[in-house]
Amino acid sequence: MSTSEYKMNKEVNPLFILINNLIKYIDLLAAFVVISSITVMFLSLFSNVILRYTLSQSIDWAYEVPSILFPWMVAGGIVMAAARGKDISVTVLTDMLYGKLHKFLMILIHLIIGIISITVMISGERILMASKFQRLPETGIQQIWGYSSIYFAFSLVFILCLLHILSILFINTDTETSEEYTSFS
Repeated sequence: MSTSEYKMNKEVNPLFILINNLIKYIDLLAAFVVISSITVMFLSLFSNVILRYTLSQSIDWAYEVPSILFPWMVAGGIVMAAARGKDISVTVLTDMLYGKLHKFLMILIHLIIGIISITVMISGERILMASKFQRLPETGIQQIWGYSSIYFAFSLVFILCLLHILSILFINTDTETSEEYTSFS
């Protein structure tokens, strides 16, 4: 989002500033999760490779680190794409509509994505509860730590949908020219 896209009466709307900052903080949180996950996975696997080829020994738990952190890396990437509006989308229909029809369709799309996010979290609750009883063999870490990334991703996507709907309703007066609102997440 750029401030030049969302000016009302030549002034920046305070609601825009709030929503924009919330989206930036969500994006930063997701970026932190992605960078941390990649770094820890790389360091654990790289140190295991070094030990294996120099001392002919390996760290058994290093193979379990990706099973916990890879889902977090993916979840962070999903949230980053949604926050930045850089996810994969087909915009043929939305590009053909203008004005109120375009706004209505964008709100409808964000509502559907929000409902899907909530549904995934509700239906995933059983899996999450079952994962409490599953442990990784070497470290003994519960699988719930990996599965909880689902809730991280979909709860933040839901929040982003709400923020985008608020922006469409109360801030953005020219949604058809805004890249932010051609994103479907």
